[in-house]
Order: sequence, then C-alpha cells, then structure tokens
Amino acid sequence: MAKLQLVLTFFWWDKVAAWDKTSEFRRFCPGWNKRLARLKKGDEIVLRRGYTSRTLTRRVECVRVINGWDLPNDVFYFFGNPNESKFFEIVFQEEKNV
Repeated sequence: MAKLQLVLTFFWWDKVAAWDKTSEFRRFCPGWNKRLARLKKGDEIVLRRGYTSRTLTRRVECVRVINGWDLPNDVFYFFGNPNESKFFEIVFQEEKNV
C-alpha cells in the first residue's frame, strides 16, 4: 500500500479536517505525475497542517486529471484563474461511521 504525504496550508487543512473539502488538487507536472501514478484506491494520504506535527489521514477514492475550468471556485481563484491548465484531483473516500 502506497502512502503519500502532502503539506497543506492551515486554511485548506482545516477544510479537509471538517470534511468541507473532499478533494486535493495539484498542478499537472512531471513531478506530481511520478508521485501520484503509484496511488490506487484505498491508499493512504497523510495531510500535514503546514510544517507542524498535526496530521490527518484520508484514503484515496481516485486520482484523475481535470482542466482548470473544472476546479471549484475557491480553488480556481487560489491558483490564479488557471483556465487552460491541467490539474490532478485526488478524491478522498467518504468516512464510514461505524
């Protein structure tokens, strides 16, 4: 099972922790392609709150490539209106309440 670690700003980490954000986005480039190519459904992603020791873990539902036009509004503006750019979308699995 692959495990990927990502550093998020406090703002985005808090949204993921509250389940307000269920996907993470990274620009399409060779470096991210190499890291994300090995991820499969069910693999773990460790999300770090900045460079602190606070982390949370999510499981991967899927990784797909999307256009900048398909980004959610808040993410679209965060990346500076990247209309024709491509991005990786890492979709998190829904948490199951047991």
